[in-house]
Amino acid sequence: MNLSYEVVGDDSLPPLLLLHGFLSSNLQWEPNEKALAKHFRLFKVELWGHGNSPVPTDSNAYSVEEYLGQIEIIRKQFSIDKWTLVGQSFGAGIVVNYAVKYPHRCYAVVVTNSMSAFSHNFVGTHPHRNEKVEKTKQLLTEKGVRGLPMHPIHSTRIETILKGKMVKVADAVPLSAVLGHFSLLKNLSTDTRLNKVFCPVLLTNGIFEKEFQTVVEFLKLDWPELEIKNLTAGHSVNLDSPQEFNSEVLNWLRSQTG
Repeated sequence: MNLSYEVVGDDSLPPLLLLHGFLSSNLQWEPNEKALAKHFRLFKVELWGHGNSPVPTDSNAYSVEEYLGQIEIIRKQFSIDKWTLVGQSFGAGIVVNYAVKYPHRCYAVVVTNSMSAFSHNFVGTHPHRNEKVEKTKQLLTEKGVRGLPMHPIHSTRIETILKGKMVKVADAVPLSAVLGHFSLLKNLSTDTRLNKVFCPVLLTNGIFEKEFQTVVEFLKLDWPELEIKNLTAGHSVNLDSPQEFNSEVLNWLRSQTG
């Protein structure tokens, strides 16, 4: 059983992996694909039970190690020596873990707002995060998947037609995949004071997500090598402000990889 992925772009271009967040799919990159594909060959990967990826029959598939192994399968299949990785929200946690484990395979990493990726850096909030996960599970029980705050139906900034497509995909994520991803949250966060990321990393920070701005302040202290670009967007940075995201990411990647 392997993750679903799409390959877009000229195979002569450098490879770039894109990994979306929870309750999303490869639709996450629709406003970014055209701009990015001019400069990179895109590998758009979907989480278990999201989009066209299968739903695991073994709950052990919901682990950081399994996700890193799945990414490695794709890299080896296409004989890629090194590539750049972009992770959105939940996907950010996975690509940062990949960069920690496989630094020799990464040119650079780009991430968006992600409490799940960086909560260990947010001093004193670990119990709060656990409490928040339990409340989210309660919402799921009471209201179904649309009761979750990250469901795209609650977004006010995504373009209308794209939002409609994303809502359908999110509604189709099965309960087992939702709970499976909740179970791996405890291992997703990376404390970069202890686990160094040696490749260049850019955080595209959607400044309208107020809770995450406190995390950003701690990241500045704990991870001084991290580059941060503040964008006029909320949690789904690349969807809320796609032109700004595309420009900042491409300019930064040019400076890192030539």
